[in-house]
Amino acid sequence: MAKTFLTTLNATSSPGPFNIYYNTISNNSLIAASPSNADKTSLLSGVYVTVPNDVQSIFLENTATGCGNIVEFYPIPSPTPTPTSTPSTSNTPSISVTPSVTPSISISITPSISVTPSITPSVTPSISISITPSISIIPSITLTPTPTPTTTCANNCYSYDIFISSTDLNASYNNTVVVDYYTCFGAGATGSISYNAAGTYVNAVCVDAFAIPTFVPDIYYYFPSASPGNKVTATASSGSINGFCCI
Repeated sequence: MAKTFLTTLNATSSPGPFNIYYNTISNNSLIAASPSNADKTSLLSGVYVTVPNDVQSIFLENTATGCGNIVEFYPIPSPTPTPTSTPSTSNTPSISVTPSVTPSISISITPSISVTPSITPSVTPSISISITPSISIIPSITLTPTPTPTTTCANNCYSYDIFISSTDLNASYNNTVVVDYYTCFGAGATGSISYNAAGTYVNAVCVDAFAIPTFVPDIYYYFPSASPGNKVTATASSGSINGFCCI
């Protein structure tokens, strides 16, 4: 069974357009829409709408540009199908909607403020417990006196400082200077280190003092490409002995 109601807009300064819904504002409950049968002229005269028998309320939505989609609610006052509201002098079609919206806002916001006190006690204990024990790390500094420096080594290995010049880096094809040397890990064992930043590298390599043909590190770069025929001696870079080293 269905009901028929007369929806009348008593007074408005907005041209609309308007949409009429029942129970909820959705496409499934849309019963009248502009411009066919819900424009300003029609609503001032009154628009009859037919809705299901169990309808709870009727909504009139002003969709005019600049209105911010303000929705006016029109609850059904009684099951009388043809009320005459034309003589009403109120600009607002129904005032009974306003108190129904206010309680829903105050209930949802007020309990959410109770979250604030729950944060304060949880943060304070965690700071006082974690910082105090960390100070106990200081006694570990007592390990400092343990090193016993050595100035010579029975296997006669030289410790070399390597100086890398920016001139050689810029002259290379890939901004890299290479240092090849004989290590102390056995006769003929070799090592190689690549550098791409200028500076002095202290005790950079440990060189076999008895290496054949020489214990002096080979410092070079490649230009214009990395191939044996393009190997160039890095004359601006150098190496110097800095005592002995052990392996």
